[in-house]
Amino acid sequence: MGASASAFPVVAGIDLNHANLQGILVKELSLLTDISLFHLNSNSYFSGTIPEELFYKNFDALFLNNNQFESEIPQNLRNFPASVINLANNKLSGNIPASFGFMGSKLKEILFLNNQLTGCISEEVGLFTEIQVLDVSYNTLMGHVPDTLSCLQDIQVLNLPIQGSLLMDDGELDFSNQEVFSSPNMAELPSSGSMDCFFEELLKDSHACTHTHICNPLIVPAPFEEQVGTDDTAESAEKKSKKRPLGNREAVRKYREKKKARAASLEDEVVKLRALNQHLKEEEEEMNKRKR
Repeated sequence: MGASASAFPVVAGIDLNHANLQGILVKELSLLTDISLFHLNSNSYFSGTIPEELFYKNFDALFLNNNQFESEIPQNLRNFPASVINLANNKLSGNIPASFGFMGSKLKEILFLNNQLTGCISEEVGLFTEIQVLDVSYNTLMGHVPDTLSCLQDIQVLNLPIQGSLLMDDGELDFSNQEVFSSPNMAELPSSGSMDCFFEELLKDSHACTHTHICNPLIVPAPFEEQVGTDDTAESAEKKSKKRPLGNREAVRKYREKKKARAASLEDEVVKLRALNQHLKEEEEEMNKRKR
């Protein structure tokens, strides 16, 4: 595939799916400044690497599935604004990038299935507050199932077959909104539950994988500033609050409160232990006096 970007000064989208094309993706595609859709799926013969320049574009959707793309997923996924990203059925390898958890807030669907990805699912997945479809099945991922999955309030399709253990430290994962949960190699998860979205365990132990596979630790974005638009009203804010009672700010606040409460509890225990130690010491002194 060869094209001169200057020949197309205004290109809103590219749809070449099922076109039986072959070749590689050129970096010059990044020169198409107005492009928002990029559909290159189901050609079977596109190969080579996926240019990182694509992830700097203001795409609404990116479909590169059902090709022969190789190498690793580009590292610059952070703030990628697409609502759908489909890289399924390729030959992509390596770990899922650390920037995976900080893709754009509009993200609804992620499909990385049937590649050769390794490593584990990072805890940042809990930051996808709008996600509805998440499928990374048929890879060689390993490690714990992230506790932060309980943050995915709108999830409908979740497919995470992972070779490893299922880690649930604070209760059950809540997937009461799910429509499909397919996971042939993973321990069974409850269809409903009560686990809050806490980041405490991963902050305490940033290595979330078993064996020799190490995930990137969660990096909570800071500062957490309120994004208030001119059209936000008290009524709309109330609706948002009802729809998603526990967001990222609230999760961190809950974590801090729990940590503070735990610290206070530990202080109380220390005071009790010191008092008990003093009492035992006094009893021992009294017994020694009697022996004399």
